Amino acid sequence: MMDLEGVVPLDCCRLVKYDEFHEYLERSYEGEEDMPMGLLLGGVKSSYMFDLLLEIRRPDQVFQPYKPGGIY
Repeated sequence: MMDLEGVVPLDCCRLVKYDEFHEYLERSYEGEEDMPMGLLLGGVKSSYMFDLLLEIRRPDQVFQPYKPGGIY
């Protein structure tokens, strides 16, 4: 997984969806690691209106939950 093993514990990493148009973190894909990316992203498209970011936390931290519509 992006050659992070040995640098950062993999359970301290997750993908999050950043909505470029609305400028907010929309959701995380935590717990959906076994789902094919094509299904998660709604199929293959020539362009997407969002970015996928890798969020990393320290082992003593908890990931912030994201809900549709922005951070709460």
